[in-house]
Amino acid sequence: MNKTKIAFAIAISLLFSACHDTQIYRGTFPELHIIAIETVIGTVGDEMNRIIVLDEDRYGRKLFAYLGRAYFNRELDNPYSLAIIIAQKTNDQYAFYYDANNYIVVTIESKYNDLDEGKVYSHFTQDEIDTLKITNEWDQPINETRLFRLDVLRKKKYSQFDIRDLRPFVSKFEGEILNSYILCYSTDQNGKTILAVMTKDKNSKYRNYLVMLERDGNLVSEKSIVEITDQFENTNFIKDFKISNDWAFH
Repeated sequence: MNKTKIAFAIAISLLFSACHDTQIYRGTFPELHIIAIETVIGTVGDEMNRIIVLDEDRYGRKLFAYLGRAYFNRELDNPYSLAIIIAQKTNDQYAFYYDANNYIVVTIESKYNDLDEGKVYSHFTQDEIDTLKITNEWDQPINETRLFRLDVLRKKKYSQFDIRDLRPFVSKFEGEILNSYILCYSTDQNGKTILAVMTKDKNSKYRNYLVMLERDGNLVSEKSIVEITDQFENTNFIKDFKISNDWAFH
């Protein structure tokens, strides 16, 4: 294992202890950053995360780019998630977005922490961006009934769940659950929580899963554990997972 991977593994163990994001975003857009780390799987609050605003519509929606570590990608030495995301509206207290399909994302290998429009647009087509805008009703009145609300924080909230809560379900995973790779993804208004979980199977292959738990720690349904095979870039897959488990989208 090279020095980069060793340092990365140490950082992971510190970040995800007890499913708690310990890093703090110190940039100028906390209201946009919280949307990014609650929608792009495998990301956390980090002072090195970068955000730039790309566009704004007549109703105040913001199209913005996010760059941050992709902690669940084990195929690259220095993986980053680069995403374009739409925020419906924000204020000092809350950030609002349309849950599911509010972003597009790619995983890249990067050695930079800076971000500019040229780097963003080199990874996404105009058709992808236009489709994202249409899905999020760009330049249309904001539909208040669709809004998913988040508290504006510089890191994710602490979650009550950790590896002990997953032990009753170990037979549903391929391989051993890695305690340092359990990340709280999001929680809806009814208390359902989605975890991103990594395991290591008997062939030493790393595998990624989504798990949805009720407030009491039970699985929501038989469909509450699914394996992700496309490095978290399929937003429709995540939307379907939420629908199949009666996620509260607003």
